[in-house]
Amino acid sequence: NAMLALFETLSYKGWNVIRDILWKREGPWAAAFIHIYVFIGCMIGITLFVGVVVANYTENRGTALLTVDQRRWRDLKARLKMAQPLHVPPKPSESAYLRRRFYEWTMSKTFNSIFIIAIVINCVTLFLPWS
Repeated sequence: NAMLALFETLSYKGWNVIRDILWKREGPWAAAFIHIYVFIGCMIGITLFVGVVVANYTENRGTALLTVDQRRWRDLKARLKMAQPLHVPPKPSESAYLRRRFYEWTMSKTFNSIFIIAIVINCVTLFLPWS
């Protein structure tokens, strides 16, 4: 009967009746035990429930809640990440000095940064009103 009473307290049904009976028969420490038992038991139950939900969500990688169009978009983005250029131009020969220098410069990170800055400046000038 005691285990059944403890199990019923975790369902929140009639736990205050059990608390009142314990208060009258055993004193306030027994009532405090019921409060602590309900609090810890429910926290463990909630933690297990949330843990299972999070584990299932991460197992499915969030695909369970996606619509068909969202899944297609996610799959398309994954395919685009895997896409590689079909042909990377080879480095020019040593005899074509100027062409080789331009090739090395355009493949460098500084050229990429300068190019992005130029695009941003162009966008800003297009954004500004001219009188």
